[in-house]
Amino acid sequence: MPERDGFEATRRIRADESELGEHTPVVALTADGRPEDRRACIAAGMDDHLAKPFRMDDLERVLERWVRPPAVTEPVPSGAPAEAVGIGVLLDEIGEEAALRLFASWKAETPRRLEAMRDGLDRHDAGAVADAAHVLKSTCGLFGAVRAAETAARAEDVARRGDVVELPDLYDRLEVEISQAILALDAQLTA
Repeated sequence: MPERDGFEATRRIRADESELGEHTPVVALTADGRPEDRRACIAAGMDDHLAKPFRMDDLERVLERWVRPPAVTEPVPSGAPAEAVGIGVLLDEIGEEAALRLFASWKAETPRRLEAMRDGLDRHDAGAVADAAHVLKSTCGLFGAVRAAETAARAEDVARRGDVVELPDLYDRLEVEISQAILALDAQLTA
């Protein structure tokens, strides 16, 4: 940042918040993961800290903690997929460039999450299925993929209870719903 560093930017954000009465999550992205760097970021008023290089798992955890999945509180406009509403909220929250990068990462990582879930099913490992479904629930919710997020939540609940009979059908449905959501979001973002 040529004009101010992250600490100064955070101070200004926090000063504006006191007037607006609204909290803006601020997450530091630094080149160093030393504990003193994290402490300095938190002391400056930042909510969290992520050090480069980071893994997608790390980013997902931070986003899950600080960026609420967009809730569809209004009726979805006639003919508009719920995903369009979710990505619209995300675009407003973090901006187009960041939303596009995040969406590209989600598209690249989601097949790996589905594969982890499928592998857990094949091994009859309900814990692995629940863990993969949990991440899918969060990331689908982030993009407004409501049906997929609901199916992933159901799969997580069923797996945590150890009731594996329903899981293959939930997996199949989730795979289709995620594919549909990605197509709808791609169309929305390229329009």
